[in-house]
Amino acid sequence: MNVKHKGEFQRRKYLQDHCGPYLGLVSEYLEGVAKLRYRNVGLVRKLLCPFFRFLWERGIVSLKDVVPATVTAFQVWARENGFASAATDTSALSVFFQWLIVEERYFEDSPVIPAIHGKRKRARTGRPYSQEDISQIRQLLDVRGNERLRAFFEIANESGLRKSEIYRLRLEDLVIEQRSLKVGLPNKSMTERLAFFGDRASCRILEWLSVRKPDCGHGFLFHNHYGAPLLRNTTQEEFKRILCKMYRGRMAHETGLETFSIHRLRHTLASKLASNGADANTLMNVLGWVSPSSLESYTRLSEEAKVQGFVWASERAEQQLKNGTGKRTLTAEEFLNGVPDLCAVG
Repeated sequence: MNVKHKGEFQRRKYLQDHCGPYLGLVSEYLEGVAKLRYRNVGLVRKLLCPFFRFLWERGIVSLKDVVPATVTAFQVWARENGFASAATDTSALSVFFQWLIVEERYFEDSPVIPAIHGKRKRARTGRPYSQEDISQIRQLLDVRGNERLRAFFEIANESGLRKSEIYRLRLEDLVIEQRSLKVGLPNKSMTERLAFFGDRASCRILEWLSVRKPDCGHGFLFHNHYGAPLLRNTTQEEFKRILCKMYRGRMAHETGLETFSIHRLRHTLASKLASNGADANTLMNVLGWVSPSSLESYTRLSEEAKVQGFVWASERAEQQLKNGTGKRTLTAEEFLNGVPDLCAVG
């Protein structure tokens, strides 16, 4: 059984184990509307299936019996049974019921009430790694890692690519002489762009290419130990197993990190660029953002950068006033002294 067939078998089994009498309906939705609406159907499956498992276990075999209280009870059950994502994010479930209503298969108002069951938005701040953290990660990868992990890490660290974007990189996207990578579609912002990297990443990429299997049968830049394309989240787990002291509740190493996230490397690059004077447009282009609001969630300026930014802005404003290109608020005395002149003009 190859990787593709194994994945299809696992998905079918997951649906059968969770959906019971709702298997046909859920499969129809995931294979139809969900594929048209969502880029990541796997995430939708992960959010929907626990709900139908809950209904199955409670003996609710008809959606006519689903009411807002049912959704509330499901959220409590999901938290207690290890489905935290499904408990907090009911957006996929809400869209599913909207689809049923449009298809005239559900004749009540949606049981998912956003004000009650919706995910609470929390203000996020950047969580960049310190330079000491980056140095420690590199040391651990040198000792415990391999060429693929070291190249993957440096690309994420120097270019700020999302891990899903790195998974999809192909050999033709890499121009080693220009230190650039083409980020193609699909991606989160649905816009193509160029990402750039430095000498360290360049060296690590060349090291990886020297051991990459030329007969792996695909054009992706990275492959796993068996030569197959990287699967979602497998590299994240491999990093945790290599870098962290604890892995899946067990002691893995005497020394290492407490936690590790590839995505935090985007926070690190964003904060580094912002602290060194990069403007909003530069950050949005480099990191592939479409909304300036992402800046607040990803960047964290150092205290030194904040002071330097304030001093620079103040000095620039004063210089503009001296040059006659700036604006200044008049004092009360200056305004009153100017009134006769203004009246005389009339």
